[in-house]
Amino acid sequence: MTVTIHRAHPVLTWIAAGFALLVALSMLLGLSAGIWLATPSGRDFVLDQARTHVDGLVIDGADGSLFDLRLARLTLADADGVWLSVTGVHLAWNPWALLSRSASIDTLSAATIDIMRPPLPKPDAPTNAAGLPRLPVSVTLSRLALDRVTLGADLLGGSTAVISATGQARLPSGALGGAGSLDVKRIDDHPGTLSISGEFVPGRRMTLAAEALEQGNGLIAQLLGIPGRPPVSLTLKGDGPLTDWTGKATAKAGDAADATAEFRIRPSGDKLTFGLDLSGNVLALLPPALRPLVGPDLRIGAGGLVDPGMLLALDGVSIRTAAGTLSGGGQFDLQTRALNVGAWVEMPDGAFLSPLTAPATLSAFRGSLTLTGTPELPQLATDLALDTIRLPDLTVERLGVKLVGKGRDTLSITTELQMQGAAGPLASLTGPSARLTAETTLTPGSGRIDIAKSGFVGTALSATAAGTLTGWGRDGDLTLTLSVKDVAPLSGLTGRNLAGLLTAEATLRRQAGQTALQVKGEGRDLAAGITALDPLLSGRTEFSADLTAGTDTVLHRLSIRNPQLTIGGEGRFGPAGLRADALVQVADLSPLTPALGIRMAGAVTARLKSPSPDTLSLEMAGDGLEIDGLRLVDTRLAARLSGLPKASKGRLDLETTLNGQRIALGSDLGHSGSTLSLSGIDAVIGLNRFEGDLRLETSSGLAAGHVAGTVPDLGILAFIAGDEVWGNGTVNVALSHDGGQQSASIKADFKKLWRRWHGQKVATLSLAARLEAAPGASGIDAGFNITGLDAGTLDLDRITGSMRGPLSAAALAFDLSGKRGSVPVRLTLDGQLATGAKDGITRMGLATLTGAYADTDFRLANPASLAIGNGVIGVQGLVLLAGDARVAVTADLSSTGLGGHLSLTRLPLTWVRLIDPTLTLYGHLDGTASLSGTVADPRGRLDLTLSDFALAPQVLKGPSPLGATLTADWQAGRVALDARIDSAGSGVGLSARANLPLEMQGTVTAITIPTDKPVNGRLEGNLALRRLNDLLATSGDRLGGQMVMDLTLGGTLADRQLTGSVTLNNARYENQQWGTLVTDIQAVLKGDPQGLLIERFEGKTPGGGTVSVAGSVGLRPERGDRQIDLRLTATKAKLAGIDMVEAVAGAEITVTGMPTDMMIAGRVDVANAHIRIPDKLPPTVVEVKVVEINRPRRLGPPGADSDAAADAAGNDTPAIIVRLNIDIEAPNKVYIGGRGLDAELKAALKLRGTADLPLVSGNVSLVKGELALLGQTFTLSRANITFLGDGTLDPSLDMEARTQRGELTAIVAVTGRPSKPSVKLSSQPPYPEDEVLARLLFNRGAGQLSALEAVQLAQSAAQLSGLFGGGPGFVDNVKRSLGVDRLEFRGSEDGSGAGTVAAGRYIGDNIYVGVEQELGTGQSKATVEYGITDHIKARGEVGTESKVGVQFQWDY
Repeated sequence: MTVTIHRAHPVLTWIAAGFALLVALSMLLGLSAGIWLATPSGRDFVLDQARTHVDGLVIDGADGSLFDLRLARLTLADADGVWLSVTGVHLAWNPWALLSRSASIDTLSAATIDIMRPPLPKPDAPTNAAGLPRLPVSVTLSRLALDRVTLGADLLGGSTAVISATGQARLPSGALGGAGSLDVKRIDDHPGTLSISGEFVPGRRMTLAAEALEQGNGLIAQLLGIPGRPPVSLTLKGDGPLTDWTGKATAKAGDAADATAEFRIRPSGDKLTFGLDLSGNVLALLPPALRPLVGPDLRIGAGGLVDPGMLLALDGVSIRTAAGTLSGGGQFDLQTRALNVGAWVEMPDGAFLSPLTAPATLSAFRGSLTLTGTPELPQLATDLALDTIRLPDLTVERLGVKLVGKGRDTLSITTELQMQGAAGPLASLTGPSARLTAETTLTPGSGRIDIAKSGFVGTALSATAAGTLTGWGRDGDLTLTLSVKDVAPLSGLTGRNLAGLLTAEATLRRQAGQTALQVKGEGRDLAAGITALDPLLSGRTEFSADLTAGTDTVLHRLSIRNPQLTIGGEGRFGPAGLRADALVQVADLSPLTPALGIRMAGAVTARLKSPSPDTLSLEMAGDGLEIDGLRLVDTRLAARLSGLPKASKGRLDLETTLNGQRIALGSDLGHSGSTLSLSGIDAVIGLNRFEGDLRLETSSGLAAGHVAGTVPDLGILAFIAGDEVWGNGTVNVALSHDGGQQSASIKADFKKLWRRWHGQKVATLSLAARLEAAPGASGIDAGFNITGLDAGTLDLDRITGSMRGPLSAAALAFDLSGKRGSVPVRLTLDGQLATGAKDGITRMGLATLTGAYADTDFRLANPASLAIGNGVIGVQGLVLLAGDARVAVTADLSSTGLGGHLSLTRLPLTWVRLIDPTLTLYGHLDGTASLSGTVADPRGRLDLTLSDFALAPQVLKGPSPLGATLTADWQAGRVALDARIDSAGSGVGLSARANLPLEMQGTVTAITIPTDKPVNGRLEGNLALRRLNDLLATSGDRLGGQMVMDLTLGGTLADRQLTGSVTLNNARYENQQWGTLVTDIQAVLKGDPQGLLIERFEGKTPGGGTVSVAGSVGLRPERGDRQIDLRLTATKAKLAGIDMVEAVAGAEITVTGMPTDMMIAGRVDVANAHIRIPDKLPPTVVEVKVVEINRPRRLGPPGADSDAAADAAGNDTPAIIVRLNIDIEAPNKVYIGGRGLDAELKAALKLRGTADLPLVSGNVSLVKGELALLGQTFTLSRANITFLGDGTLDPSLDMEARTQRGELTAIVAVTGRPSKPSVKLSSQPPYPEDEVLARLLFNRGAGQLSALEAVQLAQSAAQLSGLFGGGPGFVDNVKRSLGVDRLEFRGSEDGSGAGTVAAGRYIGDNIYVGVEQELGTGQSKATVEYGITDHIKARGEVGTESKVGVQFQWDY
């Protein structure tokens, strides 16, 4: 009802305002004295005073005296213009009646009144709360006549109304009472009437009568917003003395509202009682938001007692609505002025409040309200309870609200909210219970609010506020604090993934239109949901800010600081524009590596300055930058702009160095209107240079310009892209647009391309393309040509391709020819490609497709078409023929239906060599497949037959080829599989059956196997393990024996149940490389609810050793990360048995973990080992050159540093991780013999790391040993071989051997590493190395040796050099000691001997005399050479054979 009065009030108010103005004028005139006021000058004086004291008042066309005044026009205006206009005003009154304290107005009329809109409110307008006025004089209005009153659209919500009004009134002076009547009629298109009459005689009688009648679409229905705008009738009637008075009211609005009310006053002794009853449907009279609360049946009842001069009591108040009830009562003592009023509200179903509380909801609401004290010092208290409040991120089971307010001129308010049973994301902040308290003092007269203390306390969130506000919050000072232990629950409110702890305190001051804010706080491990920022906020972050806001917003200081990031700055923004100075420093970029997915390192400093509103500059510097493996040195970026914001221009410059090569980019910048230009682009990357100009229309996205590049060194560009490609060439790109159509031309020519790690080479590559982009008419004209492609096993002489025409139907051609290995390869294709269709489907038509592989030709039998995209796959007419082989495919797969068929006829398996030439598969495949149904209910069938399958060509006595069949039936969301493998009695007979869930999830390409639906299957049969040896041929492993399988699978994929067994009978394993042999293997593996359990696994090794395995492989989720749990035990097992190595050891090894991440741990005890060093390697042992492919790390271009030392963390994680934790112990009995060495060693080693990167640490040391060397027996005095655990098998060496010859003790010491050993020959007493060798062999100095002894000395030097890599220094010393010009060691030409040592001198300019002796056989010969010319020599030899010859020699 309040809302109804509020909405109708403005109309009546503005009408009354006009009347009040006229009445005020009449009274002003009535008080004017003298006949002068009846003169024109007196009239004008009074009207001028009215204009002065009434803002916006304009009076035109005054005529007559003040007592019979006529005005042509009167208007009132405010800052928005005229809001009231009155014409034809006539005021006739009797001024002499004032002498008898009476104002007598004969006529008050107006021809027209236009009320266009409500006037603007005046904030300083005083309010009168003293009650009804008491007039100083009686007032009699004999005639009121308003001919035409127009109510504007702004008053009535969009429409207008025209009414007329007549009436009369009589009001006594100094007392209540009076009589009057008013009749209002609508005189526009919607007739309606309002009649009001009444008379009140204090102490005697009160008579009221009112009636309002309107047809549909009337003014009342419009103002109240009644749906359907029905006819409206309102009545009010009452008559009788005040001591026994009854009034009745009715309200009806068509079928939308119908209500009645009765008000009663009755005597009760010397007291009066009163009552009110209202019932009916008033929904249509209420605002839409309140209608659900009230419902169609509103009932209001109230009663009370009046004890004149003593007491006013109210009891039995009851309001019942659809939402709930309100009841209460109370009294007011008229003598003591004591108040005692109470009310109780209850709403069982809080859903009625949802329109008002959205997005919050509550299940129920109840509470009480009491008012006590006196009117001068009242006290208000509330106690409310709200049940199950639900917010988007918080649910509260109960919320209690208590409020206590005392006073009137100064009101003290205490508020308490108690929250219990919180749940939801925000509940981690509040905890299960939280409390909000506030103590405030309110002074209504001045609008002052004093907040003594207020605070919210929850489990992880607390906040406080204190201070003073004046002018109802216009000015004031506040101190705020906030503490959040974890901001993650706020993520839902911000739309970002927040994290971390935050504390802050702030002071807020507002005065004279200026707001000042100071904030200071800190956070720990903060995250704002910004990938590039969050890693920099780890640890402790301090922040502070000082801000004022008024005409300008001024940031005096901003600081954010932690170990990784520092941000500081200041600035001003206002009508004059922006001025700012900001500094950002990132001390270490490496925390960004995981977030960005690329390796980052180094530091960055950036400064942004705007010294004036039209100028902006950015300077950035990097220190030790590394981005995705690119190490950038001295990186600088500078950008400057002026003339902002309309016509700006500036400059951009970037400079850095990458692997010693300069990288620079420079360009002039310009922006005018919607055009952004980059002119004078000059980019230098190493030896490469790019130049050009570009213009971009930002409004349309169209670009124009050109960029030309000369690329003498493609390597640096490929290095930046993460690859290794070398070559040289040119690139040209041109952009243009015309009539909204974008065009681009690209031309590139490269030659001598080489991709290092993939071994790929290209002689030439040419590309030319032109693209036209226009709505509905995009086109392409592109072609490429490649010659001399060498890709390892694929050598292509030529590859050409082209695409021409509109993208909706472009002609496509492709052609290549060359070899795959040594086999010729050819492929030619012609067709049409259509892209960019509105349905999102790409279509390709194949007109012809022909090719050949080796001596097999294949071709497309007829034109075919392909389609893919937007959930559609289509294939029509695709039939490939090759000899008697045939492949045919048709498909029409979409969300509306499935249809497809595949047939294979004698498809040769040798075709797999097109993919990998090393694969040698033989046999052929036949089969059919079909698909039908819908995506929701797919159905399919598969039948495949594999015939004559073998890994090598069939031989007469070889194993018989395999045959296999597979059938699958897919329907009702499940697929039934049946597979069989048979070798026609040659050791293989396997069958498998399974029934699995298989579903399409929305599209034809989303095929999934649900993990929560039942599966079942069975695998049974036998397998001769020798049939696997072809697969193991390259590993050197061999298997034998028989495997029998009978396994059954049940459960679901998430909870698999395996039963049955796998049995190995008389199995055998042999590794031919190490001679490892395990025989008599008997094993039983049982299916178990936990997985596959090894019930028995035992084998034997030569010499009586045994090997056994126990444990299980799990299939159960509850086993967590221990799905594999195996234990291997070896006892006196012969692990190696070849000529060079024999070893017997015991072991206890465990294998645990997951199939993709497992740990091998345990101990290996070597009982004995014999290692024999051969005197020479067989001639078939050659060095194998290794070409590494698919190398994961970035390598530098020629002349640059490699990134091979990059952190291993940056490499891709292996698909299977095998972790190692093995200890190897050999206390003795590790024997090494051969090449004169006879030693016993001991070892204690630790094997850690992973199988991909094993880390070996520990020591191998000497027990005892001797070394036969140089015809002497050396005693090994020390031998320590230390593995350092550095990821290499290159240990540290510390070895020493000694022997005695006469008084000489010769010492050979070896240090360093095997990859770079250091050998030192010394003696006691000390001699040079060559002297030690001579005295050791001949017991005399090197200068005393004969020619034959000199050769023997050289032979011994060769032996030392061969054993230890003595190097040229050692040989040079021996050569100088012998006094020879040539001393050389030559290997055996056919590998059958140990080699030859030769020594000799030049006895003339062209004559050389020497001696040669074969090592090992002792055969010798003398040689003589004579140089005839520089390229021709005569040579003679005398030995077991004598010969003379001529040698020709050229260096090239």
